[in-house]
Amino acid sequence: MNQTENISFTPEEKKVIATLDTPRKIHEYLQTQIKYEKQDDMPQEQQTNRSFRRVLRDKKAHCLEAVFFSAAVMKAHGYLPLFVNLDTFSIDMPHNIYVFKDKYTGRYGSLAISRDPMLWGRMPAYNTFDDLIDSYYYVYTEYMDIFAAGNPKDARMTLRGHSAIINLRDYEKKGIDWILGEENLDMIEDDLFKTVYRRLHSKNGLSKFYKSPNGLNAIKINDKEASKYRFNI
Repeated sequence: MNQTENISFTPEEKKVIATLDTPRKIHEYLQTQIKYEKQDDMPQEQQTNRSFRRVLRDKKAHCLEAVFFSAAVMKAHGYLPLFVNLDTFSIDMPHNIYVFKDKYTGRYGSLAISRDPMLWGRMPAYNTFDDLIDSYYYVYTEYMDIFAAGNPKDARMTLRGHSAIINLRDYEKKGIDWILGEENLDMIEDDLFKTVYRRLHSKNGLSKFYKSPNGLNAIKINDKEASKYRFNI
């Protein structure tokens, strides 16, 4: 089911959306037609948060922009526009992934772009949402310990947790056009620092929920406050 009637897509955009009618096709398109753009070292004024339209036009994206692209296409095919931020300790880089539950199999998958192929999307082969997130956990290793020091047993896992599920429909209600807009979608990125996160593999009495992503000093959040947020699809 192609739900593009109420959005002013161009003929080219409609053609791309109609062609990319499965998660696998979107995954392959991201890897072959969209160039990953590293913006870490760019001046702030040159950094972007492109909408679906701008990504398709410019043929380049960083991970959050790939979320907007994937979410727009999947939304047109009947899926919710959902994503999560994978939060790391400050020695590593966070990551954004579009997440979905396959409407045919009921299994969980993701769509993403990254400089690291291990952080690309996952086909819907996971029985639970937690299994999907865990598939990224073991990729995040402090590899300096492994390759530079030669002590793999000392390597630390650097993926700390993941954000609550973020539904891009909430931004549509605020008048933010993440599909066709020409403005940078900085508000969505900024909100990643305000939402609640769930810690992975919590131990040593650490709070399961927290704020302050990509830093060492997490702010503890109690279960009651966290219950206002959604942590599963």
